[in-house]
Amino acid sequence: MNKFRTYLETATALAKSGNLNKDGHPPLRVVIGNTSCDMDSVVGAITLAYYYTKTKDSLWVPVINCDAADFYCNLEIVKHLKNSRIDHSHLVFLDELKALYPNRDDITEIGLVDHNQLDPEQEPWLGKNVTHVVDHHVDN
Repeated sequence: MNKFRTYLETATALAKSGNLNKDGHPPLRVVIGNTSCDMDSVVGAITLAYYYTKTKDSLWVPVINCDAADFYCNLEIVKHLKNSRIDHSHLVFLDELKALYPNRDDITEIGLVDHNQLDPEQEPWLGKNVTHVVDHHVDN
């Protein structure tokens, strides 16, 4: 668990510095779950970002697909993360990402987990950079 916690703390700190993909810093690659922010979306984003970081030899940052203030509405996930000793300060939320990286070219690659299309409001900002999709839904 120490390697994972170190990864999460480091990835979050780098992303929250606002310097990724700028002036010689590493590119910003993110994994984002769906807008429901349910358990499989949140845990999937965190886990897949860690997996990509370890297997693709590049830093991937998990992003929770809601505003930080709204995250506490889902008590099941808050409790699960607390039991796993993952502090909310070691997570990047959508509103934080957008404030730090507002331009569509600020993010190099995006992986989607637990959905296969961005929310229509996110499409103009993030759409052209989606390169990976891991999903179990079937769209009609």
